[in-house]
Amino acid sequence: MRLALSDGKTLTADHVDFASGYRADLARVPYLDGVLDRVAVTWGFPALTEGLETSLAGLYLTGFAATRDFGPFYGFTKGCPSAAHLAITDMLG
Repeated sequence: MRLALSDGKTLTADHVDFASGYRADLARVPYLDGVLDRVAVTWGFPALTEGLETSLAGLYLTGFAATRDFGPFYGFTKGCPSAAHLAITDMLG
């Protein structure tokens, strides 16, 4: 298989795996049931500030929920220390 990359280069590969199919859906998170109506959501993802805070003051979401605004790195465990730093820095002002 030959792949055309966005930088104009081509890559030949035996197999290509697409990691698609994951969908965010905050409505399916049971512990958010009582507050979800106060959280701005786009395509199932929460709208987050630079400090990972939702539109509901004091509610911070990390992990896969942060990937729309912060990128795929935050969907992995390795992104947890960085996410914690952002959230704590935001909380402390």
